[in-house]
Amino acid sequence: MPLQRTNTTISCIVTNARLTKAQATKVAQMAADAYAHAIRPTHTTNDGDAIFVMATNQVDAMPDVVATLATRALERAIADAALRARTAYGYVAACDLG
Repeated sequence: MPLQRTNTTISCIVTNARLTKAQATKVAQMAADAYAHAIRPTHTTNDGDAIFVMATNQVDAMPDVVATLATRALERAIADAALRARTAYGYVAACDLG
């Protein structure tokens, strides 16, 4: 019986930086730290987490800087999504707890 991927987080980082495919991959790898910073537990056997990076190649930027900013933005996006979620399907949302 295959594992069910029930805890998947999918993200897309879009930047106007010029990035090669290898640099975009590195940005995605580094940005995955946002999951560990904002989601607990993370990287479990049932996770199917993925981060996609798209670059429009308009401005020069250091990939490490792009990744650092992307990580911070993704951390905030995860927290914002959790705080703005509404109760549904029998699961109580954070905004309904207090």
